[in-house]
Amino acid sequence: MSATAKLSLFLAVLLPLTWTTTLPTGTSAAATSTAFKVQESYETTTGPSSTSKTDEDDWRDNTLIYQILPKSFQDSNGDGLGDLQGIISRLDYLVDLGVDTIRLSFIYSSSQVGLGHHILNHTDIDPIYGDFTDFYELINKAHDKDLKVILDIIPNHSSDQHKWFLASVNDRSPYDDYYIWADGKIKNNKIVPPNNLKSTYDDADGSAWTWNMKKRQWYYHKFHYTEPDLNLRNQDVVAEILNIFDFWLEKGVDGFCICGISYLSEDKYLLDKLLEENLKQRVSNYDYDDDDDDDDDDDDDDEDGFSMNVLDKASLLNEFREHIDKWVEANNNNKSILLIGEINESDDKISSYYGADPTFSLINLSLVTQLNNVSNAQDIKNLINQSLTYLPNGATTNWMLSNQDYSRAASRLNPDLLDGLYMITLLLPGQASTYYGEEIGMLDGNISVIYTINTNTSKQKGRKYFTSIRDNVRTPMQWDNTTSAGFSTNKYTFLPVNSNYKRINVNEQLRDADSNLEAYKKLAILRKNPIFTDGDYELEAINNDKIFILKRSLGNDTCIAIINFGSSKETVNLTALYPNLEEDLQVMVDSSNANVEKENDEDGDDDIENDAFVLAANAAAVLCDKDDFKEFPFETTTDDDTPTDDDPDDDDDDDNADNDNDSADKDNDDKDNDDKVDDDKSKDSDKNDDDEKDDDEKKTTTSSSSEHDSNTELSTESSTNTRQALLFIILIHLVLVLFLIAHEEKTLHTILRELKRVLTTFYQ
Repeated sequence: MSATAKLSLFLAVLLPLTWTTTLPTGTSAAATSTAFKVQESYETTTGPSSTSKTDEDDWRDNTLIYQILPKSFQDSNGDGLGDLQGIISRLDYLVDLGVDTIRLSFIYSSSQVGLGHHILNHTDIDPIYGDFTDFYELINKAHDKDLKVILDIIPNHSSDQHKWFLASVNDRSPYDDYYIWADGKIKNNKIVPPNNLKSTYDDADGSAWTWNMKKRQWYYHKFHYTEPDLNLRNQDVVAEILNIFDFWLEKGVDGFCICGISYLSEDKYLLDKLLEENLKQRVSNYDYDDDDDDDDDDDDDDEDGFSMNVLDKASLLNEFREHIDKWVEANNNNKSILLIGEINESDDKISSYYGADPTFSLINLSLVTQLNNVSNAQDIKNLINQSLTYLPNGATTNWMLSNQDYSRAASRLNPDLLDGLYMITLLLPGQASTYYGEEIGMLDGNISVIYTINTNTSKQKGRKYFTSIRDNVRTPMQWDNTTSAGFSTNKYTFLPVNSNYKRINVNEQLRDADSNLEAYKKLAILRKNPIFTDGDYELEAINNDKIFILKRSLGNDTCIAIINFGSSKETVNLTALYPNLEEDLQVMVDSSNANVEKENDEDGDDDIENDAFVLAANAAAVLCDKDDFKEFPFETTTDDDTPTDDDPDDDDDDDNADNDNDSADKDNDDKDNDDKVDDDKSKDSDKNDDDEKDDDEKKTTTSSSSEHDSNTELSTESSTNTRQALLFIILIHLVLVLFLIAHEEKTLHTILRELKRVLTTFYQ
């Protein structure tokens, strides 16, 4: 039989079966599965669900964002550089991962120094990533899969080769005031910078000022000297930024991440800073209080005379937000555009960036910058409490563990705690962000100070790149154990792949039900439940600050995440902590090292002991009251999508051992599969015997028989429905027979024989 015929017959059986299992009496769904399926009114998928939103605005409040460095994610053409087509090829992975929004970091035309911050043109795509045809394809295919796409944008600076800067150097109006220029001072008969502001990069003497010979003035750059700061006090410059927003909104993007917010406004008086050694790296976050300032409201400023210059930056962000909202209205667009910001300042200062009606959110970097491998439960509680305490009513925060500028979570913190840290960031109120590779526990790379690029393009062949420590967190994504970790077919990539890629990669973790990746996927689905999108939260640090607890509740529904930051097994008395807690709690998600001790109750469910829940060192688990989820059934994930070990052999000789191990694993898998088939056959045989026994029992029972098993026989009351169901089945089959006749070269006798076999099998 052809594929078309087989499909038709399969549907012929499947559709009536599905219909009859929904009869009001006589049957019951096999609702014994427990794990990860969003509530019934939500679309049950492993990816984002548009039906899980009550209105268009909801996606912004709780979206799960996945940050991608395009150069590092997937190479599609073998040049050793990631690109847009590579991202397109991995969209299904992102859907399966459960994220809602893709954040693309810097795809603009750039001189490609560093991460691509040296922007040459804000309205063009760098050729190394592709072109607008590729971009449109990415946007359309992402939207088809219910994924949003947002872009990073950095208003702080441009490249020193940008057309604006070149025009500014030549004093061409209006560009002469697009950047921050100063004459400097005379000191010891020499022209020196106008003040002692320091650059983040210690260029030459570390000054944030560079002399331009042609213009004969100093220009300011908070970062690299090739990244001159834009003068955002100039409304013409702000208008240029707003035009950039419009350009990309018209291309179909769903929002923006504003990077480098802390550096958007400079000291308008160009005053020297009173620098102490411990302030040199932090000076960019502060403005010195002018002695002539009449404002006396800064009594709580730091004793060193520095204060945050927040108002100008907050006003600028509000202007961005208002402009985007006006664009949506002017274009009769029903989209809700996401606007988030990346900022590294104290929580009390961050709160000032939100307006009276905050419609943008700020990425909370406290878990990135203030957590380390000795942080305990109380430290976590304090950081979260402080962040949420200062958060204005109606505002949304965004939780993140790592980004492109800081050491990865698995390197910076205890890697055994990674699953527990996911539970914190993904189950707290608000948005969450994941830096690419965090879901598999990627570690920092081991790149030397100078790395030689050797790609197929003559322009880059042999070029030396001076790298910083940050490049170690920007290494290529690790997909499998093949050449360059599956990132590229080229052995020479723009940055070297981490040497641990054969052990830490996506394919390896898809095979392991207890992997970081599987835990992440479960949490990504769980967070879509109303308990986590709309519920209240409570934080606890107990057991001498070893146990951290996040309790989420909505009405009578409760879930509890427990993380053991200690180095030994801990016992938690949840009953003492929450006296009104329901008796039955189940483990919904646990870390691979959880070793949860359970007891079986009379119903056969795995319930933990509320008064003595035992958790291994560095382990974590999410517990929920099973009764709360009867209305929101969960579905146990299976290994049906687990890839087989069909990766091509690596070109390197040292892969032989790995391939041998893979072969052995495959043999074991084949054996397990054979055993599974035998078990299934045995179960089918037992089921047939049971069915025959049930038929015999039916013949001997009377019409007044009391109760029947709802999963094996229909009740007398449902006989009418049963007849209707069978008539419906026959009708469906007749329609499909006509379809078969029209599409298949078969005799009528063959078709009727197949139909009779299917109907007979179903009736039995």
